[in-house]
Amino acid sequence: MRSLLIVTMLVNSMCDGRLVLQNNDVSSIDSLIRELGSRILSKEFGSYKCVAALSDVPEAVAYFTQWFPTTVLISLVSGDVSAEDLLVSALDADCQGFLVRCRDAAAGVDAILKASKFAMRRVNRRLLVLPTAQSPHINITAIFDLRNIDLVPEIVVARPSGDNSFDLVTLKLTGEDTWRDELLVAQWYRGRGLQPPSADLYAHRLADLGGRRIVISTVDYPPYVIFNSGDNVFDGIEARIIIEFIKKINVTWSVVEDTTYKWGTVWCNGSGNGMLGAVAADEVDVAFSALYRWYPEFMEYSRQYVRSSVVCLAPRPLMLAGWQVPVLPFSPAMWAAVGFSVVVATAALYAVKKLSDWVLGSDDDPSGGRYSTVEDCFFRSVGLLVLQTPDVERRHTRVVGPTRHVLSWLLITYLLVTSSYGGGLSSVLTIPRYEPPIDTVTDLHDSGLEWAQTDIAYLNSLRGLTDPVYLDLIDRYRVLTPDMLRSRVTTRDLAFAVEKLPGGYFAIGDYIDEEAVSNWLRPMREDIYWGTVVLATRKCWPHLERLNDIIDRLFEAGIIRAWEGTVAREWLVARVQLAAQVGMRSAQAPDGPIKLRLTHVQGGFALLILGLCLSLLLFFLEIFVYWKSNGSTRLEFSSTIKVTLEHYRS
Repeated sequence: MRSLLIVTMLVNSMCDGRLVLQNNDVSSIDSLIRELGSRILSKEFGSYKCVAALSDVPEAVAYFTQWFPTTVLISLVSGDVSAEDLLVSALDADCQGFLVRCRDAAAGVDAILKASKFAMRRVNRRLLVLPTAQSPHINITAIFDLRNIDLVPEIVVARPSGDNSFDLVTLKLTGEDTWRDELLVAQWYRGRGLQPPSADLYAHRLADLGGRRIVISTVDYPPYVIFNSGDNVFDGIEARIIIEFIKKINVTWSVVEDTTYKWGTVWCNGSGNGMLGAVAADEVDVAFSALYRWYPEFMEYSRQYVRSSVVCLAPRPLMLAGWQVPVLPFSPAMWAAVGFSVVVATAALYAVKKLSDWVLGSDDDPSGGRYSTVEDCFFRSVGLLVLQTPDVERRHTRVVGPTRHVLSWLLITYLLVTSSYGGGLSSVLTIPRYEPPIDTVTDLHDSGLEWAQTDIAYLNSLRGLTDPVYLDLIDRYRVLTPDMLRSRVTTRDLAFAVEKLPGGYFAIGDYIDEEAVSNWLRPMREDIYWGTVVLATRKCWPHLERLNDIIDRLFEAGIIRAWEGTVAREWLVARVQLAAQVGMRSAQAPDGPIKLRLTHVQGGFALLILGLCLSLLLFFLEIFVYWKSNGSTRLEFSSTIKVTLEHYRS
């Protein structure tokens, strides 16, 4: 179902005030204009579901309602609602056709162009400009000189050429200096219609622009864009897409590079800086350099063609200290299991000893013999853990005690544990062990490191997130100069944000060299965020459809993916890329097996020194306790050796 949206504005040439309906007789010229407008609307606008008419008085456009089954009439009866707000509403209602009949036609067309910047609906508009009277004529030059008139190439202006005829003119669109000139597409005569009858008023004339100039904005960002105006260098994945587009539509071009703000930002009022601000302000036609869909309300974007992600080159994990070698063969869970087994073994030995004494009788030894105390059972269990086999236990009844059976099973168990430990120790001594690497977003957050790049644009994709992890990462982000970044490569207190392409290449700045990537930094394996790379264009840019068609063809043919490898091999440092790719697969430096060093036995010596120190400390503690308990300050040593020979007969 079609609908006609009539937007009537009573403003002194788009003026405010209160609308006053008039009932004047329709003059002959007005009748002629109505006939012309109805013929063009029925033929060229008939497929639109919504058409907006802009006029100074509602009677001038009210007659158009009879050709549409459903009509919606919106009249401005108060100056409280601005013309711009009404036009935005019409545009968002999917009004693709616009009829302008104002005394100041240039102001009416300009109002539509300005409203298009704030509308959410993105379609190409078709305009028909009709005069209000035979004299004065419409100022076509003023219309075609509007700043953003190129956004509506489908515009036709009716200019009276006689008593019963009109010239229908439009933009020429071609030529660097002549694209704003008038182009006569047809003439209309009462009773004869269009001359020539086959004239296409809204023909598609954007395929060849005849050398017309477009302005593009970019920054040097390999491998997406390699740009150096001084050396006349313009290459890169996205640069090649633009070059293909320029060839297809036959335009000349100039490049604007903002070295201060680079990508820039766009504020809520539509102004901004950098390349994105230039696109939002209609200062450039296209901007590109690894752009994501950051400000969709102020610009349009091309078809996506590359999946890109941002990771960090984080400090490489350090090799674990040598004193940790004795504990590395087992995991914490395994060490907990070993400790628990020692406790169980202690309890088992002590329990079996007590049961043996109760059933078989106790030994004659006043001290109770072996395993009679918990301390003795504990130390003997530890001895079993290091394979210290106890001597054979015989009771006074010449029967081997039941404790021996428990010891046999413990020896078997601890033999397996000790063998496993030896194998793990051999692995630790052969292959170096490192600290846990920074591979995920959580790892980066938990590390407490700051992360940095040369522009704030790296945070654009994180806007609006509420995850506490990302909010903390946003607070830790720093914008630093290349010299500052270079000076902190080896300080291990900073991670460097880089872009990762689907082919495995990285957009690494020249402040990071091969040595830094090989020895100090490595890429994270998890993306901080990812997105699809697009080109940003002006809102309602009429060439976007042709640009998307070229991108689709290049993508489907695999050419864009091939360009990624070609550009990377030509412009990126191969050894830096290789080091980064190796770092993705391995958490540590590619040292391989190494020779045994003094650091590997530091742990053993540390345990020996610790044991000697504890033994000495306990020795002096025992002396001190002896002095306290006997009230003597003299130290006496006595030794008695008693040898008992017994002969057991069978």
